[in-house]
Amino acid sequence: MIRVQHNQSFGGGGRPVDDAYFLFMFELPQGQNARGVMDRLREDVRAFFADRDLDYGMGALGGDFRCYGHARRLRGPTTEDDRPALAGWVAAQSVCGMARLGALEPLDAEGQVRLRQPTEWVFSLDGSGLVPDAKPGAVADGGV
Repeated sequence: MIRVQHNQSFGGGGRPVDDAYFLFMFELPQGQNARGVMDRLREDVRAFFADRDLDYGMGALGGDFRCYGHARRLRGPTTEDDRPALAGWVAAQSVCGMARLGALEPLDAEGQVRLRQPTEWVFSLDGSGLVPDAKPGAVADGGV
């Protein structure tokens, strides 16, 4: 069962939130995954977002180690259901590494996303499809 630690100050309780987004970061250490896995994961993440009517921005830095960015609804408000859907999907992928998902956040005063390292929900990826409960700041700093 996936339970999400809600950000009570903004959009908690599963309520839809207009003009909100969440951050994501997937780190796949070299030597733990086959060659080309990160390229495939990036394309699959894009398809995941498109299939669910999510707009996204994905960073170009990170090479074969890191895939990061933000996601929000194209139409309608972003909800807490969007994060566990991504968590469950990425946990089921055949990759080894670390996943980091941020809480729902409001766009800044200029309507922009503020990139940072997400720390609100951090869990290991081992291809098992299992996602641990959200533990805020579980692995706030450091790598895999």
